[in-house]
Amino acid sequence: MASSVKSAQYSIEALDLASLSSVRSFADSINERISTQKLAPISAVICNAFHWSLTSQQNSLDGFDLTFQVGHLAHFVLVLKVFGSMDRKHGRIVFLSSESHDPKNINSFNKLGAALPDKLDEQVKLLNT
Repeated sequence: MASSVKSAQYSIEALDLASLSSVRSFADSINERISTQKLAPISAVICNAFHWSLTSQQNSLDGFDLTFQVGHLAHFVLVLKVFGSMDRKHGRIVFLSSESHDPKNINSFNKLGAALPDKLDEQVKLLNT
């Protein structure tokens, strides 16, 4: 997609949303590079991560339910930490969700046999709004 716009500038970075210290370090690094003009101000932050355990509830090393941390809490921390580095005129923050995990929607996840609490993905993402 970026190759279709010759003047596009973008950065792909690794980020572990299951670790709040990783999120903070990531945000600090981005903020530092923007403040020293090594990176342009952020034009968009797109939050779309979700964790789903097929076997049991899992907690992060931070002590939070992993679904809650990856799908909500880490996004919240990230956005708050980088908000000051956003492009003040055109910057956007986008939270995405899906119904792909809803058992009522026929898709490849249905074959896995694991049951999610009713509308879990929608509920986790709704917390972001």
